[in-house]
Amino acid sequence: MQSTRFRITLKVLLGYLALAVLAIAAGWYLYGEIARYLSLQRESLSNQSKVFRVSELLSELYQNESYARVAVRSEQRENFEVFLIQNEKLIEKIDSLKEIIPVAKQIALIDSTKILLQKKADNYHELRAIFTNNNTDAYLKTAIEKLSNIETVLGKVNIEDFRKNPEILSPRERALMSEIVNLLNKNRPEKENRKLDEQTIDSIVVTTKQLLSKVKADAATQQRIIAGAENALWENDNIISQQIRQILTNIESEVYENYTQLAQERNRLLKSNSTLLLLASIAGILIALLFSFLILNDFFHSQKLRKELEKANELTSSLLRNREQLLSTVSHDLRSPLSSLLGYTAMIKQTQLDKKQLYYLENMDQSAQYVNKLSNDLLDYAKLESQKIKIEHRVFVLKNTIEEVVNLFMNSLDEKPIGLTIEFDRDLKDNLIGDPFRIKQILTNLLGNAIKFTESGSIKVKTRIIDRFKNIQKVAISIQDTGIGIEKERQTDIFKEFTQASESIEKKFGGAGLGLAISKRLAELMGGSLSLESSPGKGSIFTLKIPLEIPDRKETIATYSPKTGQPLRIIVTDDDAAILSLIEEILKQYRVKVYCFGKVQKTLDFMEKYPFDLAVTDIEMPMQTGIDFLNLIRNNPKYGYKNQPVIAITGRTKTENDSFVKMGFSAVINKPFLPEQLLVTLQKFGDIGIEKKEKQVQAASSKLEYGLTLKHLNEMLQNDPVAIKKVIDVFVKSTRENLILLKKNKAENNSEEINKIAHRMLPMFRQFEAHQAVVLLEKLERAEKIQFSDSELTALEVECGHITRNLTASEA
Repeated sequence: MQSTRFRITLKVLLGYLALAVLAIAAGWYLYGEIARYLSLQRESLSNQSKVFRVSELLSELYQNESYARVAVRSEQRENFEVFLIQNEKLIEKIDSLKEIIPVAKQIALIDSTKILLQKKADNYHELRAIFTNNNTDAYLKTAIEKLSNIETVLGKVNIEDFRKNPEILSPRERALMSEIVNLLNKNRPEKENRKLDEQTIDSIVVTTKQLLSKVKADAATQQRIIAGAENALWENDNIISQQIRQILTNIESEVYENYTQLAQERNRLLKSNSTLLLLASIAGILIALLFSFLILNDFFHSQKLRKELEKANELTSSLLRNREQLLSTVSHDLRSPLSSLLGYTAMIKQTQLDKKQLYYLENMDQSAQYVNKLSNDLLDYAKLESQKIKIEHRVFVLKNTIEEVVNLFMNSLDEKPIGLTIEFDRDLKDNLIGDPFRIKQILTNLLGNAIKFTESGSIKVKTRIIDRFKNIQKVAISIQDTGIGIEKERQTDIFKEFTQASESIEKKFGGAGLGLAISKRLAELMGGSLSLESSPGKGSIFTLKIPLEIPDRKETIATYSPKTGQPLRIIVTDDDAAILSLIEEILKQYRVKVYCFGKVQKTLDFMEKYPFDLAVTDIEMPMQTGIDFLNLIRNNPKYGYKNQPVIAITGRTKTENDSFVKMGFSAVINKPFLPEQLLVTLQKFGDIGIEKKEKQVQAASSKLEYGLTLKHLNEMLQNDPVAIKKVIDVFVKSTRENLILLKKNKAENNSEEINKIAHRMLPMFRQFEAHQAVVLLEKLERAEKIQFSDSELTALEVECGHITRNLTASEA
C-alpha cells in the first residue's frame, strides 16, 4: 500500500515535471518569437511612417510646383520670395529622410533629389527673369507716347501734361486727374479743330500705322524669343520634376516593398506560433491523459489493495475483539472460582493439617495465585493493546501508596533472609495528583520480581525528587535488589511481551513475561519511563520516573458520620428484583434498616421525605443509571445528601472500579459477590453488627437437579429457609417477565435493550451456577447487533423453564 502510494506520488510529480518542461520550452520559444514579432512590428510601423513621409513630400512637391508657376508670372517679388522659402524647407525635409532611411542607395537618391530641386529653383529664377525683362510693354508704351503726341497736335489734353509719371499716382488721384482731363477736352474750342488740315491728318494716320506696325513687329520678335526660352525652361522644369518624382517614387516603392515583406514575415510568425501553440496544447493534453491513465490505474489498484487491507484489518480487528472478549470472559469466569479457591484455601490453612496436607495446600494456593495474576495480566495487556486504559488524575499520598505495596509482601519476606528498607525524599509532598492505582500496579510487579529473584541480601525502595518545574514534581522510585541480575544484552528484551530474561528463569520461576511490558506501557501512559540497571550476580535497579502535579491547595472532603447507637438506614436501588431481594434478605439479619427500590425515581421520592445513612445502587439500570442517581443527589439539596457513602454494584470488571471511585462513589462491589464482600464493604462506613452474626450453619443440602446449586444462596442467607424461598420466588417471577421482554425486543430488533436485560439476568443465574443459561445470556449481553437466532431464544426459554421448575420444586 505504501509502495503504491509512493508510485502514485512519483507519477504525479513526473506528470507535473513533464508539463512544466513542455510549458518552459514552449514559453521560451514563444518568447523569442514574440520578441521577433514585436521587432518586426516596430520596423513595420517605422516603414509605414517612412511611406507616409515620402507621400507627404510628394504632395508638398506638387504644391510647390503649382505655387512656383504662379510666382514666376507674378509682378510682385514677394510671391517669388515665398516660393524660394518653401523650396528651401522642402529641401530640408527631403534631407531629413536620411535619418529614417539609413540605406546608402536611398541616401544617394535623396542627395540627387536635393540637387534637382536646387536646379529647379535656378530654372524658376531664369523664368522669372524672362517674364520680368519682357520688352513688349516698352514697345507699347513708346507707341502710346507717340499717339499721345498726336493728341497734343490735335489740341487734346492728357494726364501726362499735368504729371510726368502718372503711374505712381494712387488710383483715386489717377481717377481724379482723368476726370479733369476729360472735362478740359470737352470744353476745348471747336475753331481750333478746324485749323487742322487734311494733310496733317493723313500724315498722322500714316505715322501711326508705321509706328504700330513697328511695335507689332518688335513685340512679335520679342514674344518668339521669350516663348522659345520659356518653353525650354518649362521643358527642363518638367524633366527635373519628373526626375524628382521618380526618385521619391522609387524610395516610396522600396519602403513599401520592405513594409510588405515585414507584414508577410509577421503573418508567417503568427501562423508558425499558432501551430506551435496547437502542438504544445495537444502534447500537454496527451501528457495529462497519459499520466492520468497511469495515476488512475495506480489509484484503482491502491483502492483494491485498500479494500483488501480493510477486509484484512476488519478480520484482524474481529480477531482482536474476539481475543479481548475471550480474555475478558475467561478472566471474569475465573474470578469467582479463584475467589472461592483462595478463600477456602485460607480457611483450610487455619485447621489442623499435617505437613503433607499443608504442602499440598501451599501448592494449590500458589497455583491459584499464579492463575489469578495471569488472568489479570492478560486482561490488562488486552486493554493496553486496544487503548482502553485511561490514566486518572486525583489527589493521593504517594508515601501511603508505596507503604501499602510494601505491606503486601511482608509475609513473603519472612520466608527468605532478605532485608527491606524504604527511603523517602524530605521534600516529597504529602498530597500529589496522579494515578495511584497504576503506580501501585507497577510497584507491585517490580517489588514482586525483586523478592522472587532475590534469595538473600537486601531490597531497597527509594523515592527521590529529580526535577521540579512550577507545580510539577518529577519523582523517581527505584527498587534495588541483590538478586541474580540480568545480562546487558537481555535488558531491553525483558520489556517485550511474553519475554523472560532466559529460558532457565522461565522454567524455574514461571510467569508469562507480561508484567514488565505492562509496567513500561503504563509508565509511558503516565508521561514517565521505566528503566533498568543490572549486572549478573550483583542485582538489579528498576527505576520508575513519573511527573506528579502538586495541588494548588489541600483539599479536605467532608465526611458523614451516622448517629451512634441507632441502626444504619440503608437505601438499595437495583432494577433486578432477584438481586434486590437477595440484598434485602442478607441485610435483614444485621443491625440495619433496609429500604429497597427497583427504580431510581422511587428512591429519589423516598429521599425527599426520609433521611438515610448509606446508599447502594446498581450502575446499569434503564431510564436512569447509578451514575445519574449519584449526580442527582449531589447536586440537589432536597434529597438530603450530606456526603453519605454511596456504594456502586456493577457487573463490569474490577479494572474499571477506579473510574467509579473517581466519579464519586465511595466503594465498588463487583457481581457476583459473596455476602462477606457486601458486609465488609458496608462495615467500613458504619457499624452493622457483623460480630453478632458469626454463626456457621451448614446447609442441609445445596445440590439440586439439572446441575443447579443453592450453595451460594445458603451462604448469603445463612440457610434461612424463609429468606431463600422469598428470593427464589422473586427470581422465578422476574425470569418469566424478562423472557417476555426478550421476545418482544427480539421482534423489534432492539439490541441495546436485549443487552441490558441479559446483563440484569446474569448475576442470579451465576449464583445458581446455571452454566448453559449463563453462556446464552453472556452472548446476548455482548451482542452489538441482533445475532441471536430464534432457536437460541427457544433454548434459553427451555433452559429457564427447567431452572425455575427445579427451584420451585426445591422449595417443597
